[in-house]
Amino acid sequence: MGSYRRSLLNAAGTLLCMAVLFGAVAALADSIKRFFYSVRVVTGTFAEAQTYYAVTGAPATLDEWMTKYNFPARLAGETLDAYRQRVGIVVYYNETELGLGRELGCSTFQDVGPSGAAQPGLACFVTNYGERFQDGDKALIDAIDAKRRKNTVGISYAPSSTPPPSGLGNGVVPAISAAVNFAVYGESGFRNNTSTLDMQGHGPVPGICTNCHGGTYDARDHLVIGGQFTPINPSILTFSSMAGYTLADQEARIAALNTLMATVPRCGTSP
Repeated sequence: MGSYRRSLLNAAGTLLCMAVLFGAVAALADSIKRFFYSVRVVTGTFAEAQTYYAVTGAPATLDEWMTKYNFPARLAGETLDAYRQRVGIVVYYNETELGLGRELGCSTFQDVGPSGAAQPGLACFVTNYGERFQDGDKALIDAIDAKRRKNTVGISYAPSSTPPPSGLGNGVVPAISAAVNFAVYGESGFRNNTSTLDMQGHGPVPGICTNCHGGTYDARDHLVIGGQFTPINPSILTFSSMAGYTLADQEARIAALNTLMATVPRCGTSP
């Protein structure tokens, strides 16, 4: 009986060690994931950002950008909650990528496609909120209350206003591949040459944007080749329990925004 007990204890000890080992491996994997998302290799210079803005025609202020891309203005006396609901703006917390509260909305506008036929363009903005990165519920509350704004990133698909690239490498690049462009606006609403989206400090535009939205920067034409809109994935986001801001409350808006993003042609880029 003593031998049987020792066998059971040995087996239990082995299982406990395995559980601890698996737990350690899982914790390490989580740390690696967080490290991957928090450290972004960004190339480019501030001067290059200014040239990129000049070539792509990015407005000098966020208000001008919103007007250019047909975003509805907030009505007199309209509450922020009512405005967000009317315009279809979504608010959430992004833990795995930025660790900030976020407010995202999109708008269509009349444009002309590569064939010369009328075609809707698309622009989306995302405003980041929070006192610091990885601040959980506090950053989500800041986003709901529109307080402690860090910056706003704008992404637009406008073939008619984007200069066609002359080529990338040895291949010829279709004009449509450079039709997605970026702009960053600071807390004051003025355009910034950099964005701070992690603990690594300021990153020049558009390199800081292509980390999440893909694309290859062509320094000859000063254009991003193959930039993409990033659909909302609710499974990796955190939503509030506050009425009007739960996942259930915003699910239809998320579906509508993702449907709009799906209308933008997928432009191939380098691996």
